[in-house]
Amino acid sequence: MNKSECVFIDTSPFIYLIENNPEYCATVANYLADQSMKDNLLTTSVITISEFQVNPKKLNILKPIEDFQKLIEQLNIEIFEVTLEIAELSATLRAKYSFLRSIDAIQIAIAVNHSCESFFTHDFRLKNIKELNIIIVNDIK
Repeated sequence: MNKSECVFIDTSPFIYLIENNPEYCATVANYLADQSMKDNLLTTSVITISEFQVNPKKLNILKPIEDFQKLIEQLNIEIFEVTLEIAELSATLRAKYSFLRSIDAIQIAIAVNHSCESFFTHDFRLKNIKELNIIIVNDIK
């Protein structure tokens, strides 16, 4: 069976879910469950892995990293690598959108390169990106 849509998940939703954020955890969990039930392809990147692991490693607490890895496996989330093509596309995006930070441009370029339709994040600045349907955690009811 073909997946109906590719959804890229940025780092912040994962942090909210794993850290059981009182304001956003349920929203993120419901969104991911909904996307999974629709049989959408859930994706992220090696950049997300890197960003997610910073605080747990700084605090020397491995459980969040283990919980994150279990979540990736349970939801069958595909993890994309950074390639030369993606690096070039991220430069194009940064040239087009002056507010875009390098790391965000790489994340968006990965999503665009892999034909994702949606990008799930909590970064309000990304709302102006036209290449993807940007879904902000706060905008989900």
